[in-house]
Amino acid sequence: MKREWRLYSIVVLLLDMLAIVLANLLSIWVRFNVGIFSDIGDIGEPSSYYYTIVFIMIPVIVVVSAAFKLYKATLKNQASKEFVKILSANLLAALLLVGFTFVFRWGLEYSRWVLFFFVTFNILFAAVFRSMYRTYMRSHYKKGHYQKRIAVVGINRLAEAYISSIKAYRRWGYRMEGIILTQGSDKHTGFMGYKVLGSIDELPELNKEYVFDEIVIALNADEIQLITKIIKICDLEGIRVKIVPVYYELLNVSTNIEDVNGMSLMVIRDIPLDSFFNRFLKRTFDIAFSSAALLFFSPILIAVAIGVRVSSPGPIFFKQERVGQNGKTFNMLKFRSMRVQTDAEEQTQWTTQNDPRKTKFGTIIRKTSLDELPQFINVFLGDMSVVGPRPERPYWVEKFKNEIPEYMLRHYVKAGITGWAQVNGWRGDTSIKERIKCDNYYIQNWDLVFDIKICVLTFVGAFTDKNAY
Repeated sequence: MKREWRLYSIVVLLLDMLAIVLANLLSIWVRFNVGIFSDIGDIGEPSSYYYTIVFIMIPVIVVVSAAFKLYKATLKNQASKEFVKILSANLLAALLLVGFTFVFRWGLEYSRWVLFFFVTFNILFAAVFRSMYRTYMRSHYKKGHYQKRIAVVGINRLAEAYISSIKAYRRWGYRMEGIILTQGSDKHTGFMGYKVLGSIDELPELNKEYVFDEIVIALNADEIQLITKIIKICDLEGIRVKIVPVYYELLNVSTNIEDVNGMSLMVIRDIPLDSFFNRFLKRTFDIAFSSAALLFFSPILIAVAIGVRVSSPGPIFFKQERVGQNGKTFNMLKFRSMRVQTDAEEQTQWTTQNDPRKTKFGTIIRKTSLDELPQFINVFLGDMSVVGPRPERPYWVEKFKNEIPEYMLRHYVKAGITGWAQVNGWRGDTSIKERIKCDNYYIQNWDLVFDIKICVLTFVGAFTDKNAY
């Protein structure tokens, strides 16, 4: 399947490059009604840079599309979600292209209409080409082309889970021939709608009839000793073998296989932000977003600072030790919204809806989340990210890590100003278990689109969140 996914990714990449070239040519023709490499009379200049800019468009759009995971084949590709990603990637790429021409003062007279038509056509071409390719592959699978004939050894929950996946995603070309038993005397005649073909001792004869491409071993722990026997038989018959691990149900997060001098190691909790490219992408987004936010909100920052100073005695900013990535602590900044507290109150008390420690002005800025704005300084300095699990105080981390399963996984990534838990309403005095579920889901499913989605939802809900106190 990995080989098929690589082929899918390469074909889609080539189709995207073709879409970019065609969209560029068509946008020039629609805007100026000229042929290839003709002079564009409307601007009195040769049209060469309208065509040479495609050499900048291709790498920019391809890199941005890769960041949006548009070249990663998955079992759950949905046309609607893919179209949204194509749309987002092209709009972001267009902004980058505009920025490039502005900074380097190259092609400054590039028609805005050409750019508009190019983005529009490229989105349509990319979506249509991908749809045509998927339709082509599905039609071949239905005709029996490229299909792999497989059989599953075992009748248990492991086999049930694997067969359910095969049934759900037939378009990947796996044809289930039936079930093979570990023993011939088993009473089963069928399983999940598939017939029992025979036992593992009959595998050579069965292979002559069905010509298996793969045998999938799905055995319980007490049957593991049979795996060696099955592999030997399959080796003699030239059949590829795959094994469903008996502990697969424990792996509720992504895994990866590393090779260390010929020894295979299974890496548990292999998350997207383990990738250097993904970390670089997220950090670039954080720097750009925090810089823009500090500049844009500077009048509000000044106004809130004055309001805090006037409303109650004490410092403008509230610094509190929080636990961040890899368990390291840092001082998180907020506008002070409560009266000055003792160290004991600060470290161990939880904020509640009618907390008597809050000032009147503090209630307002907490309700509107304006007290969080100084954390963009933390983001710019690298202590935090724009999006991520909300950081907690060391006292509560020590308390929760032994009470809540998988609590410490949230420290695999940088803490954030906002997060998936917060936009789903799990903030303030709400269920910490549900908050952790959301945080861990975010960590396991991170991509740049997810960050942007959370930022938009945060902005929409900033003034309406009933749990913002």
